[in-house]
Amino acid sequence: MLSPSASPRGRPTNGLTPFRSSPRCRAVPEWAVGDRGCSSHGFREHISTTGVRPALPTKRNEEQLACPDWVDNNRNIVERRWVRLKEWRALATRDEKTAVSFTGVLCLAATLDWLK
Repeated sequence: MLSPSASPRGRPTNGLTPFRSSPRCRAVPEWAVGDRGCSSHGFREHISTTGVRPALPTKRNEEQLACPDWVDNNRNIVERRWVRLKEWRALATRDEKTAVSFTGVLCLAATLDWLK
């Protein structure tokens, strides 16, 4: 979730900063799931440096990474959700110029998909 605020040094942050919405919410997740499009070596290394274990499918010519079955099942849910969200042309083509407006379109698409 996002809340309006400024950075600790007083610099504006486009009015949005992350905050924890519940005591069960972790600051850093254990696993990062995604599809094959996010499985580059650089992206995996970046995820690993943050303390998160990547559960991204490998390319066909690479060795499979071990991860629990429940993580792999959740990866499938994430992939199917992105397919449904990409039915929105603005999300699929990334027409929005700023991260804030892209996030707004993403939230709108997710809300309308949830209401279906």
